[in-house]
Amino acid sequence: MLKFQEGNFWELNPVYKHKKPFKYIYDKHKKTKRSSMMAWFVLLYSDSDSEFYTYNDEVRRAELEENITGDVFEVPEVQQAIKEYDTHMCSKDERAFKLWAEKLLERSEFLKEFRYDALDLSEAKDLDTMLEKSVKIWDAFKKVQEQYEKAKVDGTIMGGGEETFLEQ
Repeated sequence: MLKFQEGNFWELNPVYKHKKPFKYIYDKHKKTKRSSMMAWFVLLYSDSDSEFYTYNDEVRRAELEENITGDVFEVPEVQQAIKEYDTHMCSKDERAFKLWAEKLLERSEFLKEFRYDALDLSEAKDLDTMLEKSVKIWDAFKKVQEQYEKAKVDGTIMGGGEETFLEQ
């Protein structure tokens, strides 16, 4: 689990100074203390191993800004880094896992809006059908999740590379 660590992000993770998407923040804001908080925000908001990743977007943003980073979400370089995080930092298995997780959350929120007592019979049947299909969709998601977890254990690293012999 990826957790916030007290300290300057750039000192704890010097390689990220020159790696996209963090490079955007470092290049523009390196002389400010706030740049470290911007980088922490991007990492903790975007990484699927983050302790905050299971929260929906609004709650995750609020938790990070209120308790760790302060108000940094609207900074253009932070927005750019969040937008490009998956491209530069995630393996293909992690990108698939994150997409499925996001879509399942959207589907759950959609289904939660319906109340049987507010539906006519045909709409209730449609809801039942959607709920039945949910089992198949969740089973498919579990396969994606297993593949992602296996790739993590087998040594696939950020960006889709493989660990070297010395890193294993």
